[in-house]
Amino acid sequence: MEREPLPDRQIDDTAVEAYRAVYRDLIGFVPPRIEARTDLLARLDPDLLQEIAENEAKEK
Repeated sequence: MEREPLPDRQIDDTAVEAYRAVYRDLIGFVPPRIEARTDLLARLDPDLLQEIAENEAKEK
């Protein structure tokens, strides 16, 4: 059974990298699970990714 390809990202790469930069700043790298999660959310649910980023920014 062949899988369907993932859709293209609905937000640009610079926005995804900005979300990942938080992890680079805190721990020096982006864990693989976080990298996969941000990539998937950028493709399937960019609004949720944006909401998560906004909530994390408010907590700072």
